[in-house]
Amino acid sequence: MPARSSARSRTPRLRALRTCALRTRGIRLALSLGLVLFPLAGCAATPDTPAPASAPSESALPKYYDSGALLAAVSARQRSDGSALTTFDGTLDGPSGHSVVTGEGAVRFDGDAVSTRFDQRVGPPGAAPRTTGVVHTGGKTWVRVPDSAPGRWLELGVDEIPPADRPDATLAANLAGTADPLAGVSRYAGASLVSDAVDEEVDGVRTVRYTIVVDLVRAAATEADPAMRAQLTNQVNGGLTRISAVVWVDADQRPVRTHLRQELPGAGTLDLTAGYHSWGTPVSVEPPPAAG
Repeated sequence: MPARSSARSRTPRLRALRTCALRTRGIRLALSLGLVLFPLAGCAATPDTPAPASAPSESALPKYYDSGALLAAVSARQRSDGSALTTFDGTLDGPSGHSVVTGEGAVRFDGDAVSTRFDQRVGPPGAAPRTTGVVHTGGKTWVRVPDSAPGRWLELGVDEIPPADRPDATLAANLAGTADPLAGVSRYAGASLVSDAVDEEVDGVRTVRYTIVVDLVRAAATEADPAMRAQLTNQVNGGLTRISAVVWVDADQRPVRTHLRQELPGAGTLDLTAGYHSWGTPVSVEPPPAAG
């Protein structure tokens, strides 16, 4: 009798293990077909002992997985703070070789309008860099290039830029256009998605590193500006169907860092990391004085 009782007591456990084995075979088949499955409960070597529940990490920051919600939260914070100080550091590989790109300045947000001023330094590693002053406000951009008269500002698209300074002016114009940390994706919020959101510390600040991907095919289909639509269509036809942006955002939805890599026509490949700090610091961005 004791032996029979022991055999009966093992029967439920043996059945559970057989069921688990069948489920495991099903998981393997599903994975081989590319299906995504959630873990199955109850498949353990000792089903009578429940596995301890994992406690949520107290250090993890809240995250956005909807790009529209993320962009809206960051934009609202930028408008609320109004301004920030900026730095950037990167490289430019182009016709003239490998150059180091550095600089610092400030950015101001007035509703949907973005203004910026900064000093840009470009030059081969170890050499004295060329410094270009930049002011962008009211939809216009001015540069103070090394080969112009001291203190003279030139308006891009209006004034003649010395040939030797044109690569620097092209770079300055592109940097001015990306003063808004999410300018490259906010225009196409409906064609973008958050592909990754990871906790990461940046210079002692807890942040979430977001990777945002823009589908250029969808962006081109929804673009109302004919010139921009043509540009996007050309990129798609050339094989560029997606672009991505990486931004580090703190617990208060303030951008702390961004990274971009892009091709600049006539200038080369820019790989740049920009930093944002001292949000709310009063910043004034005014057009430079007119040339006398």
